[in-house]
Amino acid sequence: MPTNAEWKLLYDDTATTIMDLFITGRIDSGELHFLLNLLETVIIKREQRELINLLKKWQPRADCNEVDDIIKATLLAVDFKDQSNLEHNLLILRDLINLGE
Repeated sequence: MPTNAEWKLLYDDTATTIMDLFITGRIDSGELHFLLNLLETVIIKREQRELINLLKKWQPRADCNEVDDIIKATLLAVDFKDQSNLEHNLLILRDLINLGE
């Protein structure tokens, strides 16, 4: 298990990478907001294992099909501070990701 110092280093490095992606225009503000909230939820609170497992399972296709666009929009709509919103979006994501298999 990583030490607190290792968790902090991982958090700082990941936040820096996310900000670099935003500054260079590779992600938009919605994506920035989602990624920073996800980072806080996973690293600081150490929650949402199911969401992480779904993200690992999701394999976006090169042709960027409609299901992938809906998955991305659903991810960006996740409100990590609203448990019912989070649970609702996890159900949608689970169905969409399983649909793509």
